[in-house]
Amino acid sequence: MQQTIERYRRHTKDNETNKPIEQNLQHLKAESANMLKTVEDLEVSR
Repeated sequence: MQQTIERYRRHTKDNETNKPIEQNLQHLKAESANMLKTVEDLEVSR
């Protein structure tokens, strides 16, 4: 029983630390897509 509780604690702890990383990754993907669009617009305006 104790091993099961420890596994649960490790699993939930891992999930808590991954959420901010996933949110940051999504933010960076969106930012990179916006930058790509800006670069494309600048190239077209030449």
